[in-house]
Amino acid sequence: MIEIRKTHPAAFLVSLAVCLSLLAPSILEAEGKAKTGFFLCALGVQAGLGGDMDGKAFLFDGRETILVPKINRAAGYGLSFGRRVDAFSQEIAYYQIEHDLIWEKLAAKATSHWLEYVPKFYLTTRSILQPFASLAVSYMWLTAEDCSSQAGKTGSATFYGLGLNLSGGLSLYLHPQIALQGSGGYRILMVGRVKGASGKAQTIEETIWTNGPSFSGGLSLTF
Repeated sequence: MIEIRKTHPAAFLVSLAVCLSLLAPSILEAEGKAKTGFFLCALGVQAGLGGDMDGKAFLFDGRETILVPKINRAAGYGLSFGRRVDAFSQEIAYYQIEHDLIWEKLAAKATSHWLEYVPKFYLTTRSILQPFASLAVSYMWLTAEDCSSQAGKTGSATFYGLGLNLSGGLSLYLHPQIALQGSGGYRILMVGRVKGASGKAQTIEETIWTNGPSFSGGLSLTF
C-alpha cells in the first residue's frame, strides 16, 4: 500500500450534425429510420484529467516516489464496435490520447488509453436526426513519462482508473446505414492503482479522483 502526499482543462466540440440540421430544418420530420444491426464507428475524442491530478501531489511508499502530474486536455482517436436494436444500442470503444503533462518544473508527455462500454438510449427512431443519452463505464490506463523514481532510476509511471461518463448527443443519419455522431459529457474517474519504475503495480491507499468534460464525434457504418 502507498499513501498520497499532497503539496496540495478550448473544449473540442463535434458539431457537424447540428450544423447540417440547421441547414435542413425539414430533417426533423423525415421518415427515415436507422438500420438496426452491428456497426463500426471511427472516433475522434477529446478529454483531460482534472481533480486530484493537479501537478501538486506525489506518492511515496518508502522506496519509490511517483509524481501525480497535471494532465492537459488533448484530442485523440479510436474505434468502437456495437449493435443497435430500435431505440437502444451498446458498443465497446477503444481510443487513445497523447497529452502534455506538468509537475512543478517538469514538462513531459503522457498517453491515456480508454476502454469503454457505452449503452445509448435514443429519444426517437423515426427521424434522421436522433438525440441520445448515455452512461458509459470507463477503464483507463495512463502512462506518464519521467514520473517515477527509485534509487536514482527514473522511469514512467502508469496509473489505472475506473469511472463513469454521463453524456448526451446526436446521431445524424445520412443514410439508414451511415451516421455522423457527436456527443459531450462529464466523466468521473477513480484512480486506484499505479505502477512505477520498479515494475510492480500497487494499490493507492488514498484514491485519486479525477473529473472533467469529455467530447467525441464519429462516423458509423451499420452492416
